Amino acid sequence: MSDPAHERPPAPGTPATGPDSKDGGTGPAQRQASADSDALLAVVKNLSRYHREHEKYYSEAPLADAIGLQRTARTLIALAERWTSADPAAEPAPSPFAGTPDLNDERAIETSGVLFMEGEGEPAEISRIKSELKTIAASGEQSGSWLAAAMEASWTMAEALLAYPQLADLLGRSCRCSL
Repeated sequence: MSDPAHERPPAPGTPATGPDSKDGGTGPAQRQASADSDALLAVVKNLSRYHREHEKYYSEAPLADAIGLQRTARTLIALAERWTSADPAAEPAPSPFAGTPDLNDERAIETSGVLFMEGEGEPAEISRIKSELKTIAASGEQSGSWLAAAMEASWTMAEALLAYPQLADLLGRSCRCSL
């Protein structure tokens, strides 16, 4: 079975490899230090440093999102359980600010502040929950699309960087950074 990575033509700027290259080896030709490689080394160091810090944020952000989503889920589950077992009230409460016993669940009030009142429409907290869920979904879609495109673009560059032994420790340490 052949390796598709070796069947495709080399990317522009990719060092020569194989027995016909000037070093006669089978791996990527290694580049000697020069002004160009020093500049490249500085760029890769920069990417390695800042993308590593960026990864720290994204190692925690999903946990914070998950906690918020769990709270929202508990609220919606409490309301659904209440609504499947409650009987509608025969008479509305005398005050428009009274809680609606057939729609409210104390767990939803405590968890997210969702309080249905007599004579009122959808609680503001339900509107907030809808808005937050839409925002999280759109953000996840946007971030995922950007990351997929960035990673696809980085593979050619990462392959070319193998020719620079000075970058070995940086590439190994931050192999997930987009180059």
